[in-house]
Amino acid sequence: MNLTIFALAVAAVLAAWLPLGRSGRLALAGGVAAAGFWYGVITLPGVVVLLVLFLIAWMMRADERVDSGLVFALLALATGFGLLPGMAQAVVFGPEAIKPGSETYERGASLGLVAITLLLLAMHPLAANRAEWMRAILTGVLVGLFTAIPALGAGWLMGGLAFEPGLPWSSFILIWLGGQVLTLAMEEGFFRGFLQRHLVRHMPVYAAILVAGVLFGFAHFAGGWAWIVGASVAGIGYGMAYHLAGSRLEASMAAHLTVNLLHLSLFSYPMLAGSAG
Repeated sequence: MNLTIFALAVAAVLAAWLPLGRSGRLALAGGVAAAGFWYGVITLPGVVVLLVLFLIAWMMRADERVDSGLVFALLALATGFGLLPGMAQAVVFGPEAIKPGSETYERGASLGLVAITLLLLAMHPLAANRAEWMRAILTGVLVGLFTAIPALGAGWLMGGLAFEPGLPWSSFILIWLGGQVLTLAMEEGFFRGFLQRHLVRHMPVYAAILVAGVLFGFAHFAGGWAWIVGASVAGIGYGMAYHLAGSRLEASMAAHLTVNLLHLSLFSYPMLAGSAG
């Protein structure tokens, strides 16, 4: 059943780029939440949280007030960090070390978090034609290549990563790519598409990029200071990609994927064993 839930989660996120419109994406989020309740991975407390978030997302179509956005952000973060009950993860891999010197890695999917991701995507314009896609992807990949050097370099210099070139086995790559769909949409949807976009209204754009990037870094506190610093640098790069592409979420996602792919290909993944703390 866990693999079915994982496949459903990935398919639902990818479906957000179909020409559904905002209402269609909100309906898709509701469908994912209903599926989670059916499978038993979302219980009543989780349903209540999702209903509140859904109502805020619906109201913010016309009224993007600071207080509404703050409530949405706090609830989404609390859910993402597992601080609120009612949403379980369906694990499909691990925990298992995928490289000899690496910390163990686990991958799964939470339909509750996928529903929140879809709410974030419903509140943000997505690429709708080839020109928008090409600009976003080219910008994202180029910025990602430049971002990878200081971001991964910081992790290596601070002892959080070791040079371990090579890709894991093919079956893992498929799980990893599916997981990237979930991670990139969720993290970029929140930190760039929601947080940075709102911060730009209240401060200079580069200050907003810096704040959102550093907060992204501190969201990775479980990996220790090497992870915080490396992720902060990466987050600033993703924010630049988002800005340079004209506030295109696909650009920051492409930059994020580029860095993650280089990380997986060249270094210990997700981090050097015993380096957290």
